[in-house]
Amino acid sequence: MNISDSNNTNTLNIMFIGYSGSGKTLLQGSCNKLGFDVSSKGISLQALNFIEKNHLQKVSHVITNNQGEIGTTIKLINSEMVLKKGLNNLLPIKITDVEGQALEADRSLEVAERILKVIVNYHALILVIEYPTSEVELQKAKQELAQLLNFASYALEKNPHIALTLLINKIDRVPEGQMIKEKSDKAIASLKEELKHKYRGNQRKFRYELKQQQGFLLNKFVKPLAENEILWDLCEQFFILLGNSSHSIPAKVFLTSAIGFGHKNADSFNQYVESDVYKPYGSVAAFLWTVYACLEMQSNMGKKSQWDLEIPINQVIEDIRCDLQEWHKAGDSYFDPDENSSENLWALRNCTALRAGIDDAFYL
Repeated sequence: MNISDSNNTNTLNIMFIGYSGSGKTLLQGSCNKLGFDVSSKGISLQALNFIEKNHLQKVSHVITNNQGEIGTTIKLINSEMVLKKGLNNLLPIKITDVEGQALEADRSLEVAERILKVIVNYHALILVIEYPTSEVELQKAKQELAQLLNFASYALEKNPHIALTLLINKIDRVPEGQMIKEKSDKAIASLKEELKHKYRGNQRKFRYELKQQQGFLLNKFVKPLAENEILWDLCEQFFILLGNSSHSIPAKVFLTSAIGFGHKNADSFNQYVESDVYKPYGSVAAFLWTVYACLEMQSNMGKKSQWDLEIPINQVIEDIRCDLQEWHKAGDSYFDPDENSSENLWALRNCTALRAGIDDAFYL
């Protein structure tokens, strides 16, 4: 696929940008693992490169099988997905992964200029930063985020209708994250026994209430990671820079892990992945929100959609909004299980907000 394909008027173009080691490529792979899961409105994502078994390494291979070159020192790795409702194909999506080395300090000016030349053709930018666990890592993360936002600001100057999604990735690697699965599994198992007794013989009611409650249980154990002072310091930089921009930019922060919670250390990583029991966290909801924000922005512009969706765009937007809320309630993405205030960045009611955390940046 040539990078010029990003000008295809019936394709949604999304670019992942992050430094080497941030995990952005594996995050894309995690969308292939869970993207076909559906909620009540039937919205799903399907990779156009079908894979029989969703091992992370195989997913990554699928993502990297189609490369377009910029110059001789940077690669843009392209993959394709399609947004679906039920069995209907709604919208083709092209995902571009900018090679992390292109962002390093010793990159040539030519490389930066080539990135800037193509970035304006995208409808959304997904920025990936590794979760900082110390003051040293925080300073590094701030520097990296500032650089990513420099690229984004150039694109927004040329095209103000670009959505921004910030993924704070690898939350599973911090010490607190390594016990989340064990603790949440016990809590959810106890809930299942309680609901089986309550709705004996009624699978529909049992399944419905389980989906409504398990996200609250899981996210109680994730909450300390979201309330970490270091994390807030990083988010504040993002919010203040965007909150003081001249355009109302759709932007949101997600906590993510390509493999979810469960593996104990780096030595067990491959064994954990090959067991095929890992469950990505946050990434699919973040990707769906990005698509949602692009469609919502197009609808709010008051003109005919540039995408031929076969279904009215407002219906698609509403369906994604409902399914996003269900993804969060099921524990597939973070929300604050204890506070649902509109001023709370992580409130469940803000899971589909287009500017969550930005307009109320200074309450932090």
